[in-house]
Amino acid sequence: MQTIKLFIIFYITIGYIILAEGGQRCEAQTGPATLSTEERNLAEQINLLYARATQIVLPAVVRLHVINLPEAVAKGEPAEATGSGCLLAQKGYLITAHHVIANAESIEVIFGDGSRFRAEKRMEDPDTELAVLRFDPGDKDMPAITWGDSEKMAAGMPVLVIGAPYAFEQTVTSGVVSFKGRRINKLGEWAYEDFIQTDAAINKGNSGGPLVNLFGEVVGVTSLIYDPSREGRFAGYGFAVPSNLARFVAEELAAKGYVRRGWLGLELCNVPLEQLRHLRPEDSLARSNDILSRNLGWLAKLDKQVQGVLVLGVFPEGPSAIGGVRPRDIIQKINGVEVITSKQIQYLIARTPPETQVIMDIWRNGGNVTLPVTLGDRRSVQEQPLNHGQDARGTGCIKEQQR
Repeated sequence: MQTIKLFIIFYITIGYIILAEGGQRCEAQTGPATLSTEERNLAEQINLLYARATQIVLPAVVRLHVINLPEAVAKGEPAEATGSGCLLAQKGYLITAHHVIANAESIEVIFGDGSRFRAEKRMEDPDTELAVLRFDPGDKDMPAITWGDSEKMAAGMPVLVIGAPYAFEQTVTSGVVSFKGRRINKLGEWAYEDFIQTDAAINKGNSGGPLVNLFGEVVGVTSLIYDPSREGRFAGYGFAVPSNLARFVAEELAAKGYVRRGWLGLELCNVPLEQLRHLRPEDSLARSNDILSRNLGWLAKLDKQVQGVLVLGVFPEGPSAIGGVRPRDIIQKINGVEVITSKQIQYLIARTPPETQVIMDIWRNGGNVTLPVTLGDRRSVQEQPLNHGQDARGTGCIKEQQR
């Protein structure tokens, strides 16, 4: 009996010890944590990285105070509006979003130190939702943004947005790149939509400000938001024009006052060949496009090794027709650059001046064909009614002449 009592006392004692140690462990886990020296150093580096990127760009970001035209106000536009802008290397020039100044009667450029200048001239490119303003800064020192390479950005990378939301000047928000190459069909049939999507907060007044990487480089110009409430509130979906496109447009507008773009005159399929090979008659894409539906058998037999962009139609008497391009051709290279999406072709041609000859490597009927094509001027056809082919929207096609 005595032995049994001793065992009971022993196990109770051990139990108390275990419970006590467990309680201490829980307290240690739920109590305030301390960082190691290495962790503190890393946190400090991250803090400094964000702060330094902001400090590099912030002086070159301005606020725009816009007085809209009376006729625009009569149609529902606000009498006054605010936006943001990025100062360019060319002194007295800045880039902003087109919609900020589209209806402006007067525009004032406001610096972080409170100094103000009136915009003297505006150069617009609605197709990319961008505009350049010129103003006379006198002898004021002009910082300038440094362009980064938007092609190097990827989903998940951290970014900053700087601007004047609701006129709160030099506001900084942060987030990540959510998606690259987003098309939202908001700018019209001639537009170039290749947005960088971000969850960094963008609100009214941010438009035209920079999207910044952690090197302090501008990788985009903020432009639009997705607002399901239709109340102008940020819902986590903001869009910026990528810097590689914005830089080209800024340089063209500052130098010439407009953007000259080449034109091929093609109707291209924006669906990858791999997907087209498995297209069925009942698929919505096939039902919405007569050209695709008539070529399902041919597409199914297409060699899996063949890559490129399918030509669905050729604009009569256009540059490609004159150069010998045909429907069902598959464009594989332009000037030696491999292309696998219609968007790549659009942007290659959009950055090439009219009257320039490009060399197109094409796969046709089992063989390779090389064709020289002299680009037309997109401006000369942009205002003309075009009846060739179907409407590109929702059909898997992109009318290069219309997009």
